[in-house]
Amino acid sequence: MRDKKEFGLGLILIDEIRRYKDDIVEAIRRSRAPPPPPVPERRKVVPLERGVFILTKKNFTMSTPFVIQGDKHSMPIMGPGFLRSLIVIADSKEYKVTVVTDGRTILDDTYSNLAEITAELPRVAAYKKGDEYLVSIQDYPFMRELNAYVTPFEEITFSLTRAEVEIIS
Repeated sequence: MRDKKEFGLGLILIDEIRRYKDDIVEAIRRSRAPPPPPVPERRKVVPLERGVFILTKKNFTMSTPFVIQGDKHSMPIMGPGFLRSLIVIADSKEYKVTVVTDGRTILDDTYSNLAEITAELPRVAAYKKGDEYLVSIQDYPFMRELNAYVTPFEEITFSLTRAEVEIIS
């Protein structure tokens, strides 16, 4: 049988974890990202026929997460296809863009982080254009489902959100 001295550091760590367990659990709970916003109820999610669909919304102010939507269609988009382009233009850089394909998050990052690494990402660009902050995402395939949403961290005016989606079958 080993002596307790051999396990000294381990026992100290276990005691510390027990002592601060509630604080650790609360910190982990707070650090989790909010769930994606719900699909608007007035729009039924159905597979789209083959073709190109453009979802555009202009000049609106939001302070809560929202899905990309247009006049006739809204995310999620069902069916195999490609996200040809997604553009978000806002008057503030305090937002994040999330793109989920087939249940996998392929992009979930803030404008600021994307702007720092934009040169290294062939399908993503983030830059300042005049007084506006633009994120552009291009050419992501999906087999069953595409969902994209924006999470503003403050009240922001978006001059444009636009998604061009091609359904291939």
